[in-house]
Amino acid sequence: MPNAGIAKILGYTTPHPETGTGIPRCELYLHVEDLEKEFENAIQAGAKVISKIAERNWGDRVGYLADPDGHVIALAEKI
Repeated sequence: MPNAGIAKILGYTTPHPETGTGIPRCELYLHVEDLEKEFENAIQAGAKVISKIAERNWGDRVGYLADPDGHVIALAEKI
């Protein structure tokens, strides 16, 4: 959700999200059917690559991205 949108929902209960832009505030870890395709789709939609797709020692192939607000998104598939 864009910073301005979530700020309306949160009101004054937390600091305004724009004060933390670029600072990871969550990680969304998603298993997908076609990792390369979805990774490229995310890049085309404006995500920035944090870590290219690679086999990880926990049994997944994973690529890490950041959305325009700096949230970390991991796209994964089982090895």
